[in-house]
Amino acid sequence: MSDFKEKIEAHLMTLVSNSGDVELFPREDWQTEVENGDTDASHEVWLETQIEIESDNIVDAIERLMHQAPRAFMTDGDEIAFNEIVLDVFGDLRMLDTEAPERARKFLQKDQKDFIYGETAGVLPDDLAQDMSRLAHLGMVAYEARTTPETIDGLIIEMSEKHNIDCDAVEAAKTRLGADESPSPM
Repeated sequence: MSDFKEKIEAHLMTLVSNSGDVELFPREDWQTEVENGDTDASHEVWLETQIEIESDNIVDAIERLMHQAPRAFMTDGDEIAFNEIVLDVFGDLRMLDTEAPERARKFLQKDQKDFIYGETAGVLPDDLAQDMSRLAHLGMVAYEARTTPETIDGLIIEMSEKHNIDCDAVEAAKTRLGADESPSPM
């Protein structure tokens, strides 16, 4: 397992163990699955499985945004598609009430009620959530010619180093910038 996925799983375990009013994986969901015959796992085993599934979804969502942000500068870049990806990724990250998806909703002329989540469950550590928001904003302003491909690639590399993210999008950003270059994203 990657260091990054381990970091996400540890964060989710902390959320679960410290849950107060808002539970990421409510006991009622487990009880419903038991009653429906969907699981015979103990609550603890079910919870571990949910954390693993959630962490896989988080890693996938982050990699999708890292892959799509630089596409704003490519010939097939599509502003509508990018804004839809922002909404999809931030929905998966349970961050739909943050600024980046709000901007995407306005651009796409969609109402908040069109989305399932709209909560801030904190599935990401704060520093990673901030970096994801920065990446989404850079991808969106790229269509307005208010950033450069190098800035987006620099942020992707910075995020990979800061959070131990290792994916194809990081390698592509390094290739585009040159093997030894890692410019500051801002």
